[in-house]
Amino acid sequence: MTLSHTRLALLASLAFSACSSNPVTLTPRSASSAQDVAFLNFAAQSSNSEIAAANVALKQSTNQQVIAYANQMIADHDNANASEASFAPSVGVTPPTTPDPNEAAKLATYQSQTGVAFDQAYAADQAAAHQNTIQQFTVELQSGKNSAALAFAKAQLPILTNHLSGAQAIVSSGQ
Repeated sequence: MTLSHTRLALLASLAFSACSSNPVTLTPRSASSAQDVAFLNFAAQSSNSEIAAANVALKQSTNQQVIAYANQMIADHDNANASEASFAPSVGVTPPTTPDPNEAAKLATYQSQTGVAFDQAYAADQAAAHQNTIQQFTVELQSGKNSAALAFAKAQLPILTNHLSGAQAIVSSGQ
């Protein structure tokens, strides 16, 4: 094939693509790393774990502070999941829709408790879980590469810090 035939074939190909009902769209992507992928999987499973634990708290607790905290966990972590789902596929991640298996096992240990014993176990677990989550989000901010994942981590970190404070307040109240 001569150079002019190659050019003609290229132009025909471009014209066909332009007329196609499903044109190919090339969009630039931020680079992502294994850290970003692991972080996004962790973030989704963590949020799912918080929602599952909060739903148990709504059934088990009669403490208004715990109930308000659990409702806030559901609202905030539902929002976090929705936010992550809006960009995760562009990073190559399908966010998990189930809780972390280890967190689910911990949940089972205090699920049979009631009253103050439940409230304290739930709040202590929430404090520990949020400390770990804050640490993971901080690692993403330090080591992540994908701009969308980094923006997500940066936006969620103050919310997670607030969750940690709320859990610690319940533990401190002793109720």
